[in-house]
Amino acid sequence: MKELSKNQSVNLGFNGNNPAPTKEFLAAIDEGEKLAHNPNAKTYSTPQELWDELGI
Repeated sequence: MKELSKNQSVNLGFNGNNPAPTKEFLAAIDEGEKLAHNPNAKTYSTPQELWDELGI
């Protein structure tokens, strides 16, 4: 991997100005937190299990 000097910049493909999170983003984080602590939430051991459930 090429090393960068302190004066070089890298295009990361997004704006790094740290905008305020949207309501949709905050709702998604909240939903994820609830799912993470729900013992009855459906889980998958492998990506293939998820894909099979989705019919992919």
